[in-house]
Amino acid sequence: SRCWLVMCWSAEVSAIAACGLAVCAIFLVLAGQKKDNSPMTTYNAIFVANIACVEICEAIIWTWGTNNGQSWSDTENEWRLGRCPRINMIGTYGLFIFGYMNWLWIPAYCSYKSQNSRCSAQWVLIFCFCATSVLRYLAAVLLAVIPNVHDLAPGKYWFPNQRYPLESDYASLPMCTLKGPGVHDHLAWKFRLYDPIPDTFNIMWFACLFLPMLLYKPIGTAAAVIAWALMTSLIPLIFLKPDEMMSMF
Repeated sequence: SRCWLVMCWSAEVSAIAACGLAVCAIFLVLAGQKKDNSPMTTYNAIFVANIACVEICEAIIWTWGTNNGQSWSDTENEWRLGRCPRINMIGTYGLFIFGYMNWLWIPAYCSYKSQNSRCSAQWVLIFCFCATSVLRYLAAVLLAVIPNVHDLAPGKYWFPNQRYPLESDYASLPMCTLKGPGVHDHLAWKFRLYDPIPDTFNIMWFACLFLPMLLYKPIGTAAAVIAWALMTSLIPLIFLKPDEMMSMF
């Protein structure tokens, strides 16, 4: 069975994960107050708390935003018709914030604060890049909800981890989370963004994750973090489809 790979999510699993991560975040905050511990201990709590928020959003969607009797094709067909429960849309916007956009600034902020070093020109450049990325993501979300935005600004809609080109009108497709395809239950996030060059979103996202590690000390810790991130991002693609891998990530 590949169930352990795709993390067979449900409302119960997401709720338990959220509670466990919340406890870990509180522990890290308390541990970070001890003088003998590294400043990074406290800032790691931000990472953990952000992931807990992702699980809370998914628990809400599993509980009130999906019909458990529907299949992947059923939920996808409803979405293609522009239908999505309001609570699902709200939860999906939360997933976009906590699951995507926050990772544009959290690594840089936590890495810098844990170093207790002066703000060098290199850090300023990284902060500017991350801030620009956040603003671009926000603009892409806001533009996507403007009717006939393509008449105002050239560009196209973009949905992460799309399995195949959509035949439906992009403008009618809402932010929504569907039950994922495959044998095992998981959620497929559908973020509707509008941007002139949407293909660069993933590049900016991974750049914001990895660039702070170039300035992080000790170098060994930075190298270990980069190696772990690459392994957990690339190795699953050997066994999983992109949409299933996203649920594990």
